Amino acid sequence: GTTPAESATHLLVATANSAGEFDQLVSAEFTNLFEPGRAATVSSVEVIERAQTSMALAWTAGYELGDCSFLSWDVEGRYDDGDSLSEWFHPDGCTDLTDHDTTGCTASNLMSFTY
Repeated sequence: GTTPAESATHLLVATANSAGEFDQLVSAEFTNLFEPGRAATVSSVEVIERAQTSMALAWTAGYELGDCSFLSWDVEGRYDDGDSLSEWFHPDGCTDLTDHDTTGCTASNLMSFTY
């Protein structure tokens, strides 16, 4: 495929029958083809329950997906050891959240001062 010139406003598509004869010419504006829709963001995140090594989380999902396909929820945490913060990690119990309607998880095997 070729990339349209920056000043181009329309895409012309020609079709032909099996004998190679011209059949139809269709014009479409680029703005209609390439104007992406934005997905709605999560509107709140709450800690529902806390325990010594776990934390139950819940969030309110944005249901407008725009032109996006939902892949998964990505829950991350990190530790504060008093001197610095750890690298981000995916807590046990909050991985592989591939269902858009799953709006919570329980992060487990946590240490003190997990954010």
